[in-house]
Amino acid sequence: MAVLVHPFHISYCQTDIRPESHRLEIAIKLFTDDLEIGIQKELGTNPHLATAQQTADAEALVARFLKQHLVFSPDGKPVPLTFIGFETKMDVVWCYLESDQMPAFTTLKVKNDLLISQFEDQNNIVQLTLNGKTKGLTLNSGNTSGVIQRW
Repeated sequence: MAVLVHPFHISYCQTDIRPESHRLEIAIKLFTDDLEIGIQKELGTNPHLATAQQTADAEALVARFLKQHLVFSPDGKPVPLTFIGFETKMDVVWCYLESDQMPAFTTLKVKNDLLISQFEDQNNIVQLTLNGKTKGLTLNSGNTSGVIQRW
């Protein structure tokens, strides 16, 4: 497999709050090679995503890595996230998580420090959609968490 080099490091996290279930539905887009580097440096193994050598524990490794770096806290109380799975498309990985039912909240604190310890120029874009309206944050090494006011 050819190694693709890209000039920037970014993740995109689309989070939808479903009014009917009061759950967060999270989709995260990462460059495959960046995610592998993060997992290898932090967990000591390369899952070889999207290759014939993909390890049997690749899903568990991705889930563990994401849960270490992504926290959603309505009114300051972290909610557990369940890893649903991932899929690879070209040179990116889409990862999916969801929360349990959340209580009503006025603020949502988001911590997203994915790959920041691996890449000093890493930016993590977080978009939160509720009732058809979207708010966003850009998180990086200088600011790994932010607060979104409910609207």
